[in-house]
Amino acid sequence: MGDKLAAADFATLTYDPEQSAPGNAGNFAVLADDGRGGKALASVRIEVAPPGTTPSGPDLEDAMWQRVRTTAQPADLAAYIQLFPNGRNGPQAREKLAAFGVASQQETKKPEPPRTEIASAEPPKPEQKKAEPPKPEPPRAEAVKPAPAVTPPATPPATAAAIPPLAAAEPPPAPSPATRNNGQANGFRDCADCPVMVKVPAGTFTMGVTRGDPSEQPSHKVTLAKPFAIGMYEVTVAEWRACVQGGGCTDMPRMAPSIKEETPVHNVHWNEAVAYAAWLAKRTGQKYRLPTEAEWEYAARGGTAGRFWWGENVGVANANCENCGGSYERSAPLPVGSFKPNPLGLYDMNGGVAEWVADCWNNNYKGAPTDGSAWLHGDCRKRVLRGGSWRNDDDSLTATARLNYDVDVRYLANGFRIARDLN
Repeated sequence: MGDKLAAADFATLTYDPEQSAPGNAGNFAVLADDGRGGKALASVRIEVAPPGTTPSGPDLEDAMWQRVRTTAQPADLAAYIQLFPNGRNGPQAREKLAAFGVASQQETKKPEPPRTEIASAEPPKPEQKKAEPPKPEPPRAEAVKPAPAVTPPATPPATAAAIPPLAAAEPPPAPSPATRNNGQANGFRDCADCPVMVKVPAGTFTMGVTRGDPSEQPSHKVTLAKPFAIGMYEVTVAEWRACVQGGGCTDMPRMAPSIKEETPVHNVHWNEAVAYAAWLAKRTGQKYRLPTEAEWEYAARGGTAGRFWWGENVGVANANCENCGGSYERSAPLPVGSFKPNPLGLYDMNGGVAEWVADCWNNNYKGAPTDGSAWLHGDCRKRVLRGGSWRNDDDSLTATARLNYDVDVRYLANGFRIARDLN
């Protein structure tokens, strides 16, 4: 761990590239601690620009806002406000903090200044081994008491008329993870070690929201003219191991000792997920790839129009997240198939691991494709993550919630599921 600084000193930091050539200079990580147990972690890649280049903007502020905007901890928001009191997301951060019944430090008695731990910049790694951000201290497994039962809505979630009747079918009961590859009438596999795939029909749906998070706006109609296939489950540890043994993936990522073969693989970056898809395509002769962001949301909704496919509220034990109730382990996600599937027969579209998709990151949907294709313009050093993870609260698990991360940086909560074109 590097230096410890007060928040007031943070804005005065500068990076001296000395005689470094233009290009990647490593990663810079920040751990903000409010002194009362609240912590927020963010990282940003350092790029040395040629002499005379205009600075590109406050990437560190954006990175930290992405980490805390859906937090369930008021201390995270307080740390963000303290570090970026005049940030462009400051009003929204103060509004969210007020919703917790907590005022920002500018409005209350000033406590002991938070300390910010600065991890020294890591030097660039060889191309085949991408730089990793500093890991938080190893988490401890903790049991979470089930939340009180939530009364289901009187009417089922609205169903998009453009989806074929399959989307409105009653979901089958969740199978045991140990038997997830057997007896799935709506699934197929191209090889013994390949993920189980589900055919998704063509159709039209409304993507995004009309109010709420600006990154999920504006809502817009998207038409997928052709059917496609998507993984019934997130890619598992066993499936990733087959790729490593087959020479398509570099190594097994660092994960908790408690993981099982049916645990979704996690702590993989976007480039590694793309490499897995390429290995699978070469092995089978099929067009495997990451799903587009529109395909992902269309499949996650399964013909419904609510925040979750099962309704507007997260309920109890419907997904694997920080406040979802039911079984929970902080150090690792639950095995795939631990909860009921959505109407299309897809498991864990909400929670589990945050899932990489093909699209570049854009701050909103202005100018987004309407044909379901990947949006390959914008900040392509970062790619979109959907579905939230077991370490997020329910606000990050909705059908429309969006996150992003660097393409070549591993993060514990990030994984993926695969897609495939149909012949």
